[in-house]
Parts: sequence; C-alpha cells; structure tokens
Amino acid sequence: MNKILARLAVLMLLVIVISGCGRFGISSKSGKAYDYRSSYLDNGLQVISLEDYSCPIAHVQLWYHVGSKNESQDRNGFAHMFEHMMFKGTDTLDAEAHHNYIRMVGGTNNAYTSFDKTVYHQTVPTEQLDMVMYLEAERMAFLKIDQEAFETERKVIEEELRMRQNEPYGTTVKKAANMIYDEQSYRWTPIGNLSHLRATEVSELREFWKKYYVPNNAVLVVTGAVSHEEVRKKAEKYFGWIKRCPEVEPMDYREPLQNGKREFVIDDEKAPAPMFGIVWRTVPLTSKDMTPLDLLSTILGGGRSSRMYRSLVADNQTAVAAMSTAWNLELDGVFVAGVMFGPKVDNETAAAEIWRLIDEIKANGVTESELTRAKNQMEKSYVMQNLTIESKAKMLASSALLEDNVERVNEYLDEIRSVTNEDIIRVANQYLSENTANVFELKQNLTGSSDDETAEYAGEPELVTPPPGRDGTARPEDWPKEPPIADTMPEAVLTAAEPVMLDNGIAVYVVQNHEVPFVTVRYGIVNRGAGGTANMAAAMLTQGTKTHSESELSEILETNAISLGGAAAEDTVTVSMNCLRDKLGLGLELMREVISEPLFDGDEFEKQKQKLLTSLRIQSQSPEYKADWQFRKCIYGEYFPYSSPVTGTPQDVENMTAEDVRDWWYANRSRGFQNPAVIFVGDIKPGEAMKLAGKYFGDFAQYEQLAKIMIAPQMSGAGEVIIVDKPDTQQCQIRVGHQGLTRHDIRSYARSKLVSSYYGGAFNSRLNEELRVKNGLTYSAWGFNLANKDAGRFEINTFTKTEKAGEAVERIFDTVNDLQQRKPEDDEISLSKSYFKGAFVRGRETPQQIADDIWLVHSQMLPKDYLDTYLGHVLGAGKDDCLRWAGEYLNPQQMVVVIAGDAEKIKPQFEGKRPVRVVAE
Repeated sequence: MNKILARLAVLMLLVIVISGCGRFGISSKSGKAYDYRSSYLDNGLQVISLEDYSCPIAHVQLWYHVGSKNESQDRNGFAHMFEHMMFKGTDTLDAEAHHNYIRMVGGTNNAYTSFDKTVYHQTVPTEQLDMVMYLEAERMAFLKIDQEAFETERKVIEEELRMRQNEPYGTTVKKAANMIYDEQSYRWTPIGNLSHLRATEVSELREFWKKYYVPNNAVLVVTGAVSHEEVRKKAEKYFGWIKRCPEVEPMDYREPLQNGKREFVIDDEKAPAPMFGIVWRTVPLTSKDMTPLDLLSTILGGGRSSRMYRSLVADNQTAVAAMSTAWNLELDGVFVAGVMFGPKVDNETAAAEIWRLIDEIKANGVTESELTRAKNQMEKSYVMQNLTIESKAKMLASSALLEDNVERVNEYLDEIRSVTNEDIIRVANQYLSENTANVFELKQNLTGSSDDETAEYAGEPELVTPPPGRDGTARPEDWPKEPPIADTMPEAVLTAAEPVMLDNGIAVYVVQNHEVPFVTVRYGIVNRGAGGTANMAAAMLTQGTKTHSESELSEILETNAISLGGAAAEDTVTVSMNCLRDKLGLGLELMREVISEPLFDGDEFEKQKQKLLTSLRIQSQSPEYKADWQFRKCIYGEYFPYSSPVTGTPQDVENMTAEDVRDWWYANRSRGFQNPAVIFVGDIKPGEAMKLAGKYFGDFAQYEQLAKIMIAPQMSGAGEVIIVDKPDTQQCQIRVGHQGLTRHDIRSYARSKLVSSYYGGAFNSRLNEELRVKNGLTYSAWGFNLANKDAGRFEINTFTKTEKAGEAVERIFDTVNDLQQRKPEDDEISLSKSYFKGAFVRGRETPQQIADDIWLVHSQMLPKDYLDTYLGHVLGAGKDDCLRWAGEYLNPQQMVVVIAGDAEKIKPQFEGKRPVRVVAE
C-alpha cells in the first residue's frame, strides 16, 4: 500500500520524484554536515568532491543542466532521448563499451531524466575512478549521433512509453501537467512524445547535444573513498581539455499563477480506483519557503498521525488513503492534497474536509507537538540519506546545479529548526488559497485502453553522418586509446556470521557501523501464511496493541521519527524498526509491543482490508501483474505456496477475517522452518545489543520448529503459449521459463548466476542485445534463475508492442538455443566474473546490506560460509562448466510462454508454430 500512497501524490502532480531533496545533516571534522570541496575548471565544469572511506568504492555523477523544460513545444522528448543516446558510443568506443567497462569491474551505471536535469551515474571500486572519468569525458566530447542509433533508441523509447501508459494511471500525470500549466514548459513530461520523435531529424538531435551537453552546463560530483585532491587532479586530466562552449542562456520564465479556482476531470484510460485532489503551485527550489511548505505537508497529510489521515481514513473512512506533499522544481513548485477512494466515492465530503483542515491551520496554526514531529521526521530522513555515497552525491549536485548554491546542503538543518508556527500559518495562507487551487477528479476506468500513435517515422533520414564531436575539438596527444582499467582488486571475503543464541532459541546477530547515529533492528521468522494471511498479519501489527491504540501508536512513532512495521515475503515475515540512536530504547519497547501483543481489532482490520483491496484492484489491472501471476501458477502449480501473490488474491482478501489473521500470528510468531532471528545494524556495539535483545525478546515463547513442506511444485503448460487476454492493449508482457534451482546446490546455483549474467543479467547480455539493441523490440529484457527456499525458477522477462509478440518470443528461443550450443566467449565469462568480484564489495556498502546477507543465510538455512563458497564457485567455473549447466538445466521444449495482452491480435502470430491457450484476465 505504501507504493500506492506514493503514487497518489505522483498522480495528482505534474512532476516525477525529484532527486536530492534531503534536509538534515550529520557533523564532520569540519563542523559541517557535508565537508565537500567545490571548484571550477577553466572550461566551466564544476567539480565537487566528498570523502567517505567507509567502503572502498566511489560514486560518480555527471549532471547536465538540461531537462524536458529546455525542449521546444513541438519536439518533446529530446532530453530523454539523450538519456539513451549518451550510451551509444563515440568514434573510438562502440555502443556497448560504456556498459561493458563498468560491468567489467563490478560497477553499476544508469541515467535518468527529469524536468530540469539529466543525470548519469555510476558506482565502481575506488581504483576504477580513472576509467569512469575517461568514459564520461569521451561522450561529453565525441558522442556518436547517427541515424542507426537514433532509430534503434527511438523504438526502445516507444516501448518504454507504451509500458508506462499501460500501467494503472499511465496517462494521468501527462494530462494533469497540461491542465495545471498553460505556458510553462513543465506542461509536458520528460518521457517525451512519440509523434515528435517520429518527425525528428537526427541533425536536430545533434544540435541539441552540442548546445546542452557541454562542460560549462554540467556538474561533476565524486563521493566515496577518494581524496579531494585526487578528484580535482583527475577531473582536470580527463575533462580539462574539452573546450568551453557558448553559454546556455538560463531559463527564468515562471508562468503567472492563475486567478480563480479551476476544476478538472481526468478520465484516465487505466484508473482502477477513483481519486480526488487539489494542487496548488507554490515555490521553486531556491525559495526559503520550501522548508515550511515541506513541514506543512507532513503535518497536513504526511503520515498516519497527520490530520488528513486521521480524519479522512482512520476516523470517518471517507477514503482508503490520504496524503499531502510538497515538491519543488527549479522554476516552480507544487503542493498537493488528495485521497484515494475505495468502493464508496464521495468527492464533496473529501473536498470539504480538506478545505476545513487547511482553513483551521490558516487560522490557528499547528500544535507544538505536530511541528516537532514533522521536524524530527525530516531530520531522520536526512540521516538516512547519509547512508550511501550515491544519495550524498545527489544532494550535492542538486544544490549546485538547480539552486546554484552547493552550500545549501549545510544550511537545511538551520532552516528546519528555524521554522515557527507563524511560518506555517503564513505559507498556508499565502500558497493554499482557493483562488489558486486546481481541483482534480480522477474517474475510475477499469476497461479503457491507452492511445497508441501509429504514424511511422516521418523524419528525413540522414544520408551522410558527420564525424562525432564538436568542430575544433581534439583529444590531447597523450589521451589513452582505451579506458584505463586498474589492476583487479583482491577478492572480498565475508566472514561467516556467527549468532549468539538467547535461551528461547532466538538467534542474535550484530553488524556495527558508527558512521551515523542510526540503528536498524529486524526480527524475522521463517514462515508464511497461505492466501495472504501472513501479509495481512504483518500489516496489522502497528494498527493497535493491548497497550496503545492505532492512533496513539502512530503519534508516538511519528513524533519520535521511529519507523516500525511488518512485511511478508515468500518465505519470511519480518518486523523492522529504525531510529536515531537516542531513540533506540523507545523503538525497541514499541517493537516488542507490536510483536507480543498486537490487538487485531475488527474495525482496524476492515480499514486495512479495504486499503489492500484497493491496492490489489490497481495492481491487478496491470499486464505485469497478470503475466507474473499466470506464470507462477504454471511454474509451481496451483497448490504450491509460491504460486499465489504474497498479498493473496482479491478473493483471498475478501474471504479473510480478523480472527484468521490473529490466530495465524499468535500461532506462528515463534515457530517456523528455522528459529527466529534478531539482527541489530548500525551504531551499536555487540555487548549492548545482546543486553537489549535479552531485555526485549528474551521472554518470547520457546522456538518451535515446523515440519518441512511436503508437496512438490507441479509445473503445467510446458511447450504452450498461454495468453492472458487483455483486449485493446497496445503492448504485451511476456514471460518464458520453467522450474529452476534453489541455493542449496551451491555449485550449480553459482553457475546458474554466472550463465544468467552473460545471458540476460545486464544491458550487454545476449538476450538484451538481441531484443533491444539489435531489433528495438523492447525497452528491457532479463533472463535469470530466481531462487526461493523451497523452489526456484528460470525466467525470461520482457515486453513488446502487441504486433511483435510472436517475433519477440521466437527471438527469445533463438537465444536459449544459442546458450545451449555456444560456450561463453572469453570476454563474456571474464566480464561476468570480474563483475561478480567487484560487485561483492559494492553490494555491502551499508550495514543494512550486510544484514540482508545474514538474514538470507539464516532464513534459507544455508551454511554459514555460504557467501564465500558461492563466490568461489562463481569465480572457479569455466566455459565448459557454463555450457554443461545450460545443457543440463535448461529445456526449451519444457518452457511455458505466458503473454498478457490482446489475444485477438496475439494468437494468430503463433498459429502453426506453438500450441496456444487463451485464459480470461
């Protein structure tokens, strides 16, 4: 449901999530929250560094000050196109080079586009920083922009756009943006417009790149285990030779606020649940009013103790979800308050209550406890952002590029603490007026289909491609011919984690990290309830106990910025708590309370039930959900636990009672297939952790072991094409596969991961190369072995436009047959192995990630040295081993094909080729 709450805000806004908006810092030796260094090269490139030696990795972000707002109204999508095109190589690097080199050293890389910026980011072992800077400099100076690359990526973007539009509420943001803004270029969204791209000539793209992707329109940020001096020297070496280009004229136009309330009805083609919301335009990122608006949004609708949630959801059940949020862009901002309805739609009541709550704040302000609670939550949020070097880089870059004030990262704390009740009253009166309100009603639509532009490419093909780069740009004479790669790092070894046992059988693990004053505690049991029972039990734990009502518990948690909640997965149920160090005792007391004495009140259960049913109605309308569910049923059989969603089906939830859930929790919280575990992570020492574990968990009931599951998964549909019919959809979801391995055969599982890596585990994999890069059939394609405790599956996962379903499936089987017949090439196996080696350290940057490993080993009952053994098997496998594994464990004839899409259009594509069966959605 949290994802649905987040989406509620997004759908009512014209914006997507804005990166780098942290608000609170931690101290450093300099006394600043962020002890960064910032300087400029002669060509105008701003270089920012931040030292963090907690893990031997470095994170590099290159932000270009260009987004969808910089596009012309008849050429939407150029910035997003370059999010893709910047990976297409130069005159010396091929189209796969960037991904290949980053993956070769175990790194990760990607990019994203927003209204104001385009960001390229990568995380690598520290010694590979030269390589990343080389690659970024190459594409800044000599990007290859030709007709072939443009047409391939345009097809990929078309599939990405179809994918977004086929999702629930897929066109809402686009429609809302165009309603809120009449003139501002924020009225179109970053993903782009197909008809514009189809009319574009490649020369137009090249001019866009020459104008915006230049050093004096960019910020380079490097965070991690590297010194300020080293970053500056490397930036000068790799970027200093690139010429300064004509300055990009800054955009400063801000559309005037409307004069008079406006009302809109959005009839989204895919809206499983109706919504109502009010949107106000507010302030840009640089405004000092941004922080009071953030606090106001938290108090009004930012959590379960917020005014909107208490009134509209908890007390009166007018809606199943309610929230407000404030988001800010470079030139403008928005504030939204909205609700999602269940079966009963009452726009008038919701509107009246939202206005009543706002008017009350305008007149009387907020309570001291409300303001304190909101400030505490912002402080904690900022501390959590300090856990990774990537999030730190985002905050620094955002302040530098979009606010032109990198020092603001060190000013947020004072801004938060200085906000008063009078400030809240002032911004509420100033910005949330009826005269500037945009009122939205989003109607429910369960059967509609999104429009698809069918026009073919209408641009003028470029017959002669000019050389890459800008006129007059030349590489230095000593420029390396290839990206510099450092010697391979020593193999990382994770010492086997040894628990200390409490007398009642609970295992206690401790992972120390004293970098930030933050602690996470996890209690886990290895079990799950059929039909979504465990999931509902986990959700109900914080909905009231024998000591505190739901509202009292919400008040305490949010006042003290303590996160506490339960979650169910396919094999486990966990209860997690995190807080700042000084709230640990209170956090553990409440954690113990929700585990040992949850109330499972009938009224609260009905509220959670309606929330979940609404969420499932939304999820179940997506082709992904339908394809995944049908695929699972085919792989595991109807009665095996993994065949149904962890949430249960809508029918499961309808039939569920509070008594069912209560009985399950009290019967299972101290028993399972493996003993429960408590994992302490963060700013805590082992001795203290053991004392706390004994105090808060030591009197739990003695652990009782359950018998193992005796039924085996029963696969169906082998060799068939099963179509889950979704009429009138323009894109289909495809799943191909059969049963696979678990982790318990460590050597075979390790080989499965190695094969999966070069087959379908990366951008440069065989599968993605065939479907996306060569043929533009999809935005992404993945093939992998996925393991749970009691069963696994080999799955190929992709999507394409409806008319290409047959072609995509045939090409998938071509790649599987090739995998069984052709050994990995030297570069495929060496690249995959080096990736696993480098990624081993990168994947353990935070203590929370290490805790995930500990819980995996414990919950799946693996040997304590599993990770070391697993990595050894990966690195020790040879070409023959990989080919032998593919021949032994993959069987194309036994694979089932599941497609969620328009059966009338898809079925003829397989006639005479494969048996086809159509099932209702």
